[in-house]
Amino acid sequence: MDVSTSTFQKALHQALWHLYEPDCLRENPLAALLCVANRVDTFSRLQTMLIEAIEAMEPDPDDPASALRYEMHELLYYRYVQQMPQYQVAEQLSMSVRHLRRKEYAAIEALASYLWEHHGLEGGGQEQHEQAALRLTNVPNVDDELAWLRNVPLEAPVDLSDAVTHVLDLVSPIAKEYNVQIETRLAAHLPGLAVHSVALNQMLLNLLTVMVHHAQGGRIVLSAACVDSSVKIKVRGPARTTPHAALGDESNLDLAARLANISQGQLAINETANHLIAELTLPPLGQKTVLVIDDNSDTLQLLGRYAAGSRYRLVTCSDPERAMEFAQQNAPQVIVLDVMMPRIDGWRLLGQFGEHPTTRDIPILVCTIVAQQEMAMALGADGYLQKPIRQQRFLQALDELADRLAIESQ
Repeated sequence: MDVSTSTFQKALHQALWHLYEPDCLRENPLAALLCVANRVDTFSRLQTMLIEAIEAMEPDPDDPASALRYEMHELLYYRYVQQMPQYQVAEQLSMSVRHLRRKEYAAIEALASYLWEHHGLEGGGQEQHEQAALRLTNVPNVDDELAWLRNVPLEAPVDLSDAVTHVLDLVSPIAKEYNVQIETRLAAHLPGLAVHSVALNQMLLNLLTVMVHHAQGGRIVLSAACVDSSVKIKVRGPARTTPHAALGDESNLDLAARLANISQGQLAINETANHLIAELTLPPLGQKTVLVIDDNSDTLQLLGRYAAGSRYRLVTCSDPERAMEFAQQNAPQVIVLDVMMPRIDGWRLLGQFGEHPTTRDIPILVCTIVAQQEMAMALGADGYLQKPIRQQRFLQALDELADRLAIESQ
């Protein structure tokens, strides 16, 4: 099959990212490239091939020149086989997260080269493998640079007032140079934000920098207030009348928009004849309640860790007989439901939730080891995940259901 090495590497990266997700792995182009597509055991076979390839990269401990290969093997093993987040792998390997991201990029290239050569695909070879191992200083693209924001859990809510104070200190030399005044109007008692502080600071800094470029001798107003279940930050300045720094402005606005999306928010830019207005909408911490019904305490603890620092507050119920009681007491925005439970199985609960007037409008995410997505959706579920579950996929599924509910309620 004629395929470029870059296409192969992208497919490999996606496969590693979804190593324990059957549907994603079956649909990955690697299945066809490695001749295991359209088989009953496509998922397990491709998963095994990838894990074995990572294990094959472990060098001989007696090889004096094996330090780099050993580090790559450890990185891939902890990151993808063990599913550890970047910050934990960085601690394990005694390096910064930024340094880890660069080495991870090179390690995936080396693994791709091994698979390429081992399975007899066109091109590639030992020379490419060695070059990939040496490309540790390559700068990843923007998405690679920002990927850690999706994986590192929040430790605490971010105070918007503190962030604004910090960013104003940073931007003050530029504002002074352009003779621009920046006024702040923050509503009282704003909730903490479910956003990484570095992302929030950079978004505000980028928006203010763009505004300052076009507000020479004028004024910028930064305001914030609670709107519905979100915090809306508005930065308003004079309209753009000159092309000054236009290229840098667009780059700054694009990065701010990317950071907003990663933070489960959004950025809208509006221009009138007189004003340039940026509206940044971000989620407050712990504002959306999710009821998890599962008799397995390990699963409840795992999902609790997954949701820590996100915009979701998990309420757990290990007794299926009390599931309806918990749902009525906590009024969750989403219900996560297992179906393999004693006494009352989840299929019956799914039907009860759909029929009861207090719960029938709550989106339900069936989360189970049983491969019955079609059955779950036919019986009224709004989403389905098969165990084992990765943090990113779990939070993404919650986002999809919570956002859909918000749109339907408008």
